[in-house]
Amino acid sequence: MEHQFVDSGCVAIVICENFAANLEKILDKTKIKTVVLTGIGEWANLPAEMQSNLKKMVPPHNVKSVCNVREACKLGAEVEWEPYVGVPWDVILL
Repeated sequence: MEHQFVDSGCVAIVICENFAANLEKILDKTKIKTVVLTGIGEWANLPAEMQSNLKKMVPPHNVKSVCNVREACKLGAEVEWEPYVGVPWDVILL
């Protein structure tokens, strides 16, 4: 993770909370300033008990998220975006 994030120069990441503990170990070595966390069951319509069990599988971490992925999508829907114009070798998504 560290090599990919440093090499790409990424400044934002959307990451499953199950991997946040790994991200925490290398975050200060990267340029990442914006973290959006998501959970495995966040988009599934699962019963509360299953959601609770999934949460228990998340390793402890102290990564601070600017928002969860649902909030990010809601905020993004309110923004007017200009079409991306670039070259085929631009790194916009890993």
